[in-house]
Amino acid sequence: MNSLFRLGIIGTGQITMQSHLPAALASTKIIVTALVDPQVERAQKLADSYGIKPTVTGHLEEVWGQVDGVVIATPNHTHRDIAIACVKAGVHCLIEKPLASTVAEGEDIVHVAKEHNILVTVGYTTRFKDEVVLFHDLFKSGYFGIARCFVYQFGTVGGWAPLSAYNLDRKRSGGGVLVVTGSHFIDRMLYWFGYPDQYAFEDDSLGGPEANCVARVTYSSGGYNFEGTIRLSKTVAMQPGFVMETDQGRLVFSEKVPLFLGFRPFSQPSLQTILRSRQGPVFSQQKSPFQLQLENFVEACQGREQPMVSAEQGLESVRLINALYSCRTAMKEVYS
Repeated sequence: MNSLFRLGIIGTGQITMQSHLPAALASTKIIVTALVDPQVERAQKLADSYGIKPTVTGHLEEVWGQVDGVVIATPNHTHRDIAIACVKAGVHCLIEKPLASTVAEGEDIVHVAKEHNILVTVGYTTRFKDEVVLFHDLFKSGYFGIARCFVYQFGTVGGWAPLSAYNLDRKRSGGGVLVVTGSHFIDRMLYWFGYPDQYAFEDDSLGGPEANCVARVTYSSGGYNFEGTIRLSKTVAMQPGFVMETDQGRLVFSEKVPLFLGFRPFSQPSLQTILRSRQGPVFSQQKSPFQLQLENFVEACQGREQPMVSAEQGLESVRLINALYSCRTAMKEVYS
């Protein structure tokens, strides 16, 4: 019988309290051996609330030798230095998205991880959905026909409120709604279609993190010729979802309905086909995406699986997000 994977969690804010720690404790593959946070009292209170007795400390170096891997769930601008310290200590890393705030910081992480042969993965939990993988496979096979265009939107009034409030500081977060909310779709888009050939971006930022934005991308190589529009908001509620039009019909992807991937063929306007794999679900429906992500990380560290989102893939997301910001123009009007 294999021994349990010794997991440390760095950062004990909202995402750890609500997602990473419960997921780790639900897994039969993992034992939580360390919680690291400069606010030691908060970390200790969290450990006590779950009745666990990991090492609780404010200093990374105190957990070397006690962990096989760590989750880095700290403000975005700290990812690089923490990840590099862990990698140099021989500790595998699952970094809560995004990989880093800047391309240069992300490149540093990727370089050092390769140099030390240590695994670094990135926490894009929406990859752990059957419909995301099924769409990838069917699109690549040409099942839906020739893509013409797509639209993705996601909007909430307010939203994620980390305890450190790092998301209110552009330097600490790396951006606004595009990073906090949109980076999940950016990751999926790159997984499905690759890096776009052209892009444009507008937002309502006045120097701080943007609350509303629109990104437009164009795919014109690799046999593709279609455009996409991404609308994101932290001030207006929008029905979340993805629609793609092809020469054969419309594909509808709902983020609110699990396992929903619908196709509406132009030849039969009254028909909607719900697509499922006959081989059954890829991912356990009894486990949260965060538990699936952690267990994929463990299996990848042990050489049994490929990581769902590698550091290199995480770097491509950072690269595109930074490229979008670099061509920013002011929004002509905000959603209403």
